[in-house]
Amino acid sequence: LQQFSLVSESESNEAIKNLVEDGYGVSLLPEFMVRKDIDLGTLAEIHLKEGNPIQTFYLTYRKQDPPSVMVKELITFLSQYPIGKSVAA
Repeated sequence: LQQFSLVSESESNEAIKNLVEDGYGVSLLPEFMVRKDIDLGTLAEIHLKEGNPIQTFYLTYRKQDPPSVMVKELITFLSQYPIGKSVAA
């Protein structure tokens, strides 16, 4: 996995899937987004020898608006957990 580099970027997951289906490369996409394509045989899974990658998520909000009370509480909750630790529900 460390040998791969980003060569293209798109905001459209469908466009990414189409590029992969057309043979332009590989991509990391969430399973729910490609499960049907894998089951149909138009895409294939690659099992990484390093194991499953860790997904980074960002909590974002509109800069022009102050965060709501609910967003502030979520930020406070998530801030209790160091980066790399899972948050169990």
